[in-house]
Amino acid sequence: MMGALFRLWRSEITTGIGYSFGSQIMKYPLGYQGEMEGDSPIAEPLAQKAYYSNLTFLVGFSIFPVEFFTETLKGLNIIEKKQ
Repeated sequence: MMGALFRLWRSEITTGIGYSFGSQIMKYPLGYQGEMEGDSPIAEPLAQKAYYSNLTFLVGFSIFPVEFFTETLKGLNIIEKKQ
């Protein structure tokens, strides 16, 4: 994962990108290989190696960063103004 934060006037823009990959042995209980005796299989479940990858993009936008929120509270007399 990698990302950046950009300040633009009194807002923030967040961007990011991520990549993940891997592999795993998957067993399929219904996919049997082997002989059949009557209606039941006589073998191990089918196992296959599965590969995967994932690419993620992130974009976020904030219109109330700390400075703007503080100024709003000061304007409403909720917090005291510095003199």
